Amino acid sequence: MAKWSEDTTIKFVSEYVVHECLWNVKNNLYKNKQARHSAYTALKEVMGIPGLDVNAVITKIKNIRSTYSQEVKKINDSMKSGAGADSIYKPSVKWFDILHDVLRSVNLENRKTQSNMV
Repeated sequence: MAKWSEDTTIKFVSEYVVHECLWNVKNNLYKNKQARHSAYTALKEVMGIPGLDVNAVITKIKNIRSTYSQEVKKINDSMKSGAGADSIYKPSVKWFDILHDVLRSVNLENRKTQSNMV
């Protein structure tokens, strides 16, 4: 599979976030293999890239999520360094904000804890 253009990746990420069963662990269909496979197939079809199969879609998601995690780590590390607001790392990938808007809310929700104190 050839390297994708920035616009193609943005389109892919925009379509990926529509399929909540692929990224939201709280979604009822997250653990449903058939639902996830249907979502992968839908992504493959909407992209319309010759030679793109479900395995390539899964690999692309894995790579995008990995890059996303690396970018979040860079942001967090730059905030911990005591640098000023103008020195905080800004991700270079254009699709970051699309994915971050969705995953940030899920990650924040997953971090909420309940007190067992009465």
